[in-house]
Amino acid sequence: MIFNLGILFFFKYFNFFGDQINAIFSSLSLNLSIPHHSLILPIGISFYTFMALGYILDVYWGDIKSQRNLLTFSVYMAFFPQILCGPIGRAKNLFKQFTDDHPLLYDNFANGFRLILWGLFKKMVVADNIGAYVDAVYNNIPMHSSLTLIVAALLYPLQLYADFGGYTDIARGVGKLLGFDLMVNFRTPYVNSTSVTDYWKRNHISLTTWLKDYVFYPFMGTSSSKLKVYVGILIMFVASGIWHGVGWMFIIWGALQAGFLIMEDLTSWDKKLIGNKFSKTFKKIFTYMIISLGLVFFRVPSINELGICSIQYLAITGHCIRGGVVLRYS
Repeated sequence: MIFNLGILFFFKYFNFFGDQINAIFSSLSLNLSIPHHSLILPIGISFYTFMALGYILDVYWGDIKSQRNLLTFSVYMAFFPQILCGPIGRAKNLFKQFTDDHPLLYDNFANGFRLILWGLFKKMVVADNIGAYVDAVYNNIPMHSSLTLIVAALLYPLQLYADFGGYTDIARGVGKLLGFDLMVNFRTPYVNSTSVTDYWKRNHISLTTWLKDYVFYPFMGTSSSKLKVYVGILIMFVASGIWHGVGWMFIIWGALQAGFLIMEDLTSWDKKLIGNKFSKTFKKIFTYMIISLGLVFFRVPSINELGICSIQYLAITGHCIRGGVVLRYS
């Protein structure tokens, strides 16, 4: 595990943490510095590192037997449909498929091509077109109005889902052509989620379940302490933020997701509304707004741009609240 995580840390996080340590050295007036490396990040390293760690832990815990066939293990680690962006495969599900026969079947071709075409539509028609607008706004935040920033913030979750979800559909489709069933990674997270908890049961399922099985449950052990549950959720989602990208904004985003989940558990706001059609629609809209707010931290380049966004958002929110109060009592 140290070997696998060490490689991931060196390629993906070494420069970032080196910068933080160098800043500390500078503040203490120490004439020390950690040098940068300029090595290219290996494609898909976050995904196949987690696949390797999952295999190691499954064998260690006795859930599966160690794989003695080097070819089968190598194919598991480098299975090309999912190596770039997942979904994160599990050894217990894939090893058997690599040793099964895979005859050419019409159903596999039909379902595979259907998934590929749907994925290409989501990626090239939906994500790329929304992305052009979102990128134009976020790349020059000070020049845009608060309304434009809010529209970009509301569109970004759709861009992210269509882009990553589209790729996942393509990966699953290519696997299906060859007779392999890869893990479903999304289950309509923005259409049917009625809470943030529900959202994370539907979004990036392979990563969320991986962190739950290999980080959260081992951390909890046999404890049922509510406080430990909350700390486990925080660790799990901070790890998710670090896994997604390098920088403080990703760490803040992960911590914010944990905060949303903990607040939902403490307040049970989604269970207090009457279970009618209106309240369910309201919960879906409210959940989408909360997720969109969190993804602002995911998307803005730095803390400075986040400050500009926050001022704009607070300004327009104040206008909306004041307008709502005036309308209510007029």
